[in-house]
Amino acid sequence: MAGKPKPKLNYRFHNPNTPEATADFLAKLFVEVNMPKAEAAIRAAAEEAAAPKDSVLARLHAPLPKQLPPKARRKSKVKESER
Repeated sequence: MAGKPKPKLNYRFHNPNTPEATADFLAKLFVEVNMPKAEAAIRAAAEEAAAPKDSVLARLHAPLPKQLPPKARRKSKVKESER
């Protein structure tokens, strides 16, 4: 039986409902199944919207960051006696 390929499965559903009723049922089912995911996304968006954001004016009037001291100059590889 190792050499025989598996038969392809063929499913058939008998649906006595109209296409509109089927679509309505499926839409309601998908909404109900995805409700926790949608609620989590809404909560995350609400938290992000409630968080204070830096405005452009606040950034313009903010104090400048401290300047780093200038780095010491690197010594050249050429010896002073060879110059």
